[in-house]
Amino acid sequence: ADTLAYIHNLEIGIDMLGLIKSDININKVKLDDANVYMHRQGTDTFYNYQFLIDAFVSKTANDTITLQVNQADSTTSKPLQLTVGNVELAHVKFRFHDEPGGMDFGVKVKSLKLVPESINLDQFRFNINDLYLDGVQANMMMQASIFPLEPDTSTTATPFVLTINNIQLQNIAYLMEDKTS
Repeated sequence: ADTLAYIHNLEIGIDMLGLIKSDININKVKLDDANVYMHRQGTDTFYNYQFLIDAFVSKTANDTITLQVNQADSTTSKPLQLTVGNVELAHVKFRFHDEPGGMDFGVKVKSLKLVPESINLDQFRFNINDLYLDGVQANMMMQASIFPLEPDTSTTATPFVLTINNIQLQNIAYLMEDKTS
């Protein structure tokens, strides 16, 4: 199981001109027959997708990036806006298996149809008009991590807000095992 992803069909519609105005308009996302497997094994500190991260990171320690900001523009620039149209998934499998971290999560989706109303990333608010799920099997197993716990230095977290106007669920199963104690 060393394949990171198999995707039979992926369609994404993006408004390219909107990117110029800091608007990300994704008109549609359609994913058919896909299998994604993210894995970290044994005592390894890297996941099987580390090569993708490395491809976008500077190769030498002396490389620097300088960003110049026009002060007049920074006060009038608008935040990044995200708009998402219809999302459809059919026969999709996803697994995140972190052996040293103690997490094994998997989900299989026969069919998902999602029609968002609005997405506000700054406030972490997601308003959904319609959500249809059929044939979903999800499982999560948690075991003790081999890594030491890091102290929580965070301040108050932004609450996650999800509202769904219309929801239809069929053939849904979820199993969770906590083997940490």
